[in-house]
Amino acid sequence: MARKPAAPKKAPAKKQTRKAPAGKAAQKAPTGLTKQQEHFCRSYVVHHNGARPARDAGYSANTAREQAYDLLTNTHIQRLIQKLQKECAERLQIEQDQIADRLWRTVTGDVNDLVQVSLP
Repeated sequence: MARKPAAPKKAPAKKQTRKAPAGKAAQKAPTGLTKQQEHFCRSYVVHHNGARPARDAGYSANTAREQAYDLLTNTHIQRLIQKLQKECAERLQIEQDQIADRLWRTVTGDVNDLVQVSLP
């Protein structure tokens, strides 16, 4: 009985990477981040919550929390968020310490100092 020759060994298949469909390539904002990432940063400065800004930026509602976590661990995104928060504070001319102080004085203050009652 004659043996069949062994089939030639195939090279391992290359790992395919996903590419964006034509015309759907990630557009870069002037910051170097994608427009979607920049939108996330701007929304995060307003809401201070990860999932909502992720949804606002167009990420899936099902994975918004995970996307937000991944985005918030990105140093470029952290820097942009810090820059936007600083710009906001400069525009408003207030600091977080001033807000906290005002809230503390309101919460611990005497209600009679806050309300004036006048009788007819």
